[in-house]
Amino acid sequence: MHPVVSTKKDLSQLAAPTAPTTSRLFTELLDLDHDAWRVSRIEGKWIFYREVGGGLSSIPQGSVVITTEPGEPPTLDFYSARGKRSLVTTYADELPGAISLLVEREHVISLFTKLARGLDSAHWDNNLTFCGANVVERRASLRAGTDAYLHLVGDAKSWILATTQEKSFPTKLRYPAGIVVSQHEHDAPLAQCSITYPRAIETTFFCSRLTKGLDLITEPMVSLVIQHNRNLEERYREPGDGTYS
Repeated sequence: MHPVVSTKKDLSQLAAPTAPTTSRLFTELLDLDHDAWRVSRIEGKWIFYREVGGGLSSIPQGSVVITTEPGEPPTLDFYSARGKRSLVTTYADELPGAISLLVEREHVISLFTKLARGLDSAHWDNNLTFCGANVVERRASLRAGTDAYLHLVGDAKSWILATTQEKSFPTKLRYPAGIVVSQHEHDAPLAQCSITYPRAIETTFFCSRLTKGLDLITEPMVSLVIQHNRNLEERYREPGDGTYS
């Protein structure tokens, strides 16, 4: 099995959020830790809740609530010991991009889980790293060339055009990422998404809710590898003393 890239890499090496940030508040809010948000959806209304401040943060301690729904202006409220305060006017330039980023992450989580449930193993590339019988790293990526990949990412013509814009004579066709989810031991899985349908989404974030889909994709392969290793152990074990020949 090929090793996967550890999700414990320096976070500064990962892609920055797609929504540009200038304020201290939104720099903290739009980090890669999507688990920090409590998310609910009531019909078409999204509600994002997150605690901020405390520790080494320069932001006052409290909680931020962002809401968005069709036909209504978005809200951005800060709750602290002093009560509730609307921040919509102060952060009007950053709020739309932040909402877009958070909704995109939720879409990626939902899409990955749906694909994991609906697609068979032929649609996924699995990379696993073992330490004994334990999986220390695993990675699942939508396989390039499959119908699902082409539907979400685009066709080969668009890849060639994108490549030739950078180099007149490309030596190797580079495939867009599609959807890739990786996990190191028991850390929250890391999602890296680059798709064009139903809209262009490029985002990177950590979220524990990706675990369910990753389990569905990788567990059959994990079981096969573990059983194969056990068969090898039994095959080369010396009778009677538990050692190997």
